[in-house]
Order: sequence, then C-alpha cells, then structure tokens
Amino acid sequence: MRNLAFLLATIGACGGADNGPADAIPTDASTDTPVDARAAGPVTYACSTGGAHCPVTDVVFQDAAGAVIAIETIGGDLLSATAIMAPGGYVTAIEPSMLLMYTFSDVQPGDVLYVHLGPGPFRPVSVTAPTVPGLNSYSLGHNCRDGIGGASADVASGTATVTLNDDYLDCDRADFIVGATDSPAGGGTNRSLVAIDVPVSPTVTLTGTYRAPIDSTLTITGLGPAFDAWAGLDLSGPHGLLTRDGATIDTAATTAQLTLPTVAPTPGLIAVAALAITDSATQGQGVVRRWGPHTGAATVDASHRHRRIDTSSYDAPTRTYRWTDVGPGASPDFFSAAIAWSIGGPTGTNVTWLFTAPAGSHAVALPPLPRVRDIDWSPPIAGVDISVGRPASYRITLDAPTPGQTHYDLGRPWVFVDLGSRTFGPAGELSIEM
Repeated sequence: MRNLAFLLATIGACGGADNGPADAIPTDASTDTPVDARAAGPVTYACSTGGAHCPVTDVVFQDAAGAVIAIETIGGDLLSATAIMAPGGYVTAIEPSMLLMYTFSDVQPGDVLYVHLGPGPFRPVSVTAPTVPGLNSYSLGHNCRDGIGGASADVASGTATVTLNDDYLDCDRADFIVGATDSPAGGGTNRSLVAIDVPVSPTVTLTGTYRAPIDSTLTITGLGPAFDAWAGLDLSGPHGLLTRDGATIDTAATTAQLTLPTVAPTPGLIAVAALAITDSATQGQGVVRRWGPHTGAATVDASHRHRRIDTSSYDAPTRTYRWTDVGPGASPDFFSAAIAWSIGGPTGTNVTWLFTAPAGSHAVALPPLPRVRDIDWSPPIAGVDISVGRPASYRITLDAPTPGQTHYDLGRPWVFVDLGSRTFGPAGELSIEM
C-alpha cells in the first residue's frame, strides 16, 4: 500500500508522442472543437533556476515536417533556449552525458517546456508572524521548495510576535502556513495561520487570524472489490503544496470515507482529493485527482479513470510508435512513452528516447533527428533490439475551460517533471493511467 501512496506523491511521466498531419488544426480532445490557428512565435526549452540542476543539453527545434529550425546548447549558467516556431513542431532535448532524449511534439508558440525543475539559489528569509496567547511553540511551512517544512521557534508568554528564520527560500512569491501549539509533541491545542501569495523578500511579515483545525471529509466513490486503493487530501495554494494527509481505504464497498484533520478553509486554498488505485483484475494502475476550493468536504470518483493502456509497439522504418487502450471510460487527451536501444553493439550503452504527444490517433511518427556532437541519435532503422515502453496516458477535465486551449496545451510543459502534482484553474480533474 505504501507504493500507492508513493505513486500519488511522485507521479510524473515516462515519455510519449503523437501528432497528426503537419497541416492539422489542433483540437480540444474533450470536445473536438477546432482551435484557432496560431501565428509563429517563440518556443522555449528551460531548465530550473538553479544551474547545478541543469545538465549540458542540446536542444533541437524542428518544424512539423521534421526540418531543423535551430540547435542550441544550454547548461551551467545558460538555462534556456528559444526559437521562433509555427504551431505543430517538435522540441527535443538531448542530454549527451546521460544518453537521454526528451521530445515534445505538437508544440505551440508561447510554450515554455521543462525536463528539469529544481531550486534556485537559496537565500535566508526572516518571517515574522503574530502569536496566539497561551501558545508558545511555532513552526513555519511554505511551498517555496520541494518538501513541506521550514523553521520553528519558541516564544515567551506575552510576546506579541514570533520570528522564524528559514535559510532555504528560493522563490519570488510563496504561500505560508504558521502552526502554533502548546504541545510540540502533539495532543495539545493547535492553531494555524495561512497566508496566500506572499511576496518573498529578506524580511516577510505575515498577518491574519489563527484558526482551529477542522475535520475534513474525503469521500471516495466508484470503488470495486478488485481494487487496492490509497486516498489523500492535499491542500495547496497558488504556488504549490502546503499540507498532505491520507490513508489506505477499504474497497469492499463502492463508497468509502476518510476523516482527516486539516487547516480551516481559507480563500485561495485549493483542496486536491487524490486517489491511487491498483486493479488486480487488469494489473492496471491509475490516479484520479479532483481539485476545487477547500471547503472541508471533498470527493473523488474512481469511476472517472479513463481507458487503460493495453499494448504498445514501435515500427522502426517509419519511426512510428503505436499503442492501444481498452476498458470503460473516456479516451485520454495525451500520453508519454519511451523506447530504448543500444549503441556500440550488444555490449554498448543504452540510449533512451522519451516523448509526449496528443493521444487521439494512438500513433505518432517521431521526428528524424539530426547528428549532434557527431552522434547519430536516431533509433536503428532495422529495429533490432529496440525496447518499447508502455505509455502513461493523461486526461484533464476543467469545470471552466479556457477557449482555444487544449488539454495537451495545459499538460505538455509538465509531462516530464511534475504534471501529477499540478492543478489547472480553480476546479477540475486529472486522471493518469499507467
């Protein structure tokens, strides 16, 4: 069961790619509504803001027919590369030291695409917050970096404010939570202050009201007896995760409910009801994440899983990756997958090519890659010993969609990093099948 909890916490992607003819007009996978054609514009591949996390990368920009537009090298202090592209092309990031390649297909002007996200330069920040009479122990949490944690401090009775010093903030804006208690070991009185979208500077002053925790309910519906399942409730601000709690659930009945202690509802705080499922009948793994304003009650429906992956194959002469799906549910919006092969003979080193694309046609012709660093990065045309990975597929449903924006547009920049922990808009749902 720990694997399911880990799945929810770390779900990302493995690669995938699919696009239609070069002159196809992109459509919204949920409605098949044509999207207005877009003029050529900048497309950027970017690493994180911390140079230590950015390997040397050759970035290949290609149009929809595979013609090379530009090849740029980034790494170290150079953290991004940009080219002017028409809609529908490819961006491939080649990491020669790791023999890894990542291809984004059907890219659109305005895209900023990522494979590596990491912290920027850390800087010390002093956060001052009001205190609560009778509570003398305080802790700081924020979403300025990976992980939920920060500084702690005790104050004497009668002290009006507390200062919490955190040496590891690396962002321009963040959401903060200050916990106050009279018993750091647990079991005492607890209060929390939540501050949303706060500018980060060397000194930060938080204001607001401390509130008692509440018992939030998480209802899980659509379960089946063949399921193993783990459910959790994440609370996030505009800048990411603030708190997380969850548990294994009993799937003997079609509905289950968890009661989890959370901070009180606060404007701007989003509740994400997350469900990870392993179906022993099909050996499938799925995730459903439903988000909306934090009200103290959330629901996630296991029956909202989309069609699961069945088979996958790769045709070397045409560079075409194909896959099929089966089962009930809606079709996915986009997918990611990978192939791998050996260079230098049977005892050589493997090259892995990960890719992502829309899922409508269940097939994608990968772009012909140019020689870079005098290396032929293309898979062997004979197809000998090419390992074909099964794709992960994704579906996004928004309560209030943005006209002219496809679900793949939303997910494309994050497929290879942290798509599984993101929300899009004030309310919606993301499902992932693996």
